[in-house]
Amino acid sequence: MFYFPGDDVIDLNPPDAAPDHIDNLYDNLEDASTAVKVIASVTANEAGWLARYIREKSLRNCETVGEEIEQELQVHIQFSKAFF
Repeated sequence: MFYFPGDDVIDLNPPDAAPDHIDNLYDNLEDASTAVKVIASVTANEAGWLARYIREKSLRNCETVGEEIEQELQVHIQFSKAFF
């Protein structure tokens, strides 16, 4: 049995991918005037996929920031080695 966040019922054959419009829902959350409408109108299934999308996007952003910090530190280390 499979259960995804936001599922109202346990689905024995869950979808392999999020619905195509999850990207649009996420984009609409950025604008306060449309965010209220999105939150009020999503189904439980859409809310689950949207939460999953947001979580994965946040993790990717954290990884990107970590990589940028690491690169910046490497530049500082190389700079320090060159002058000290």
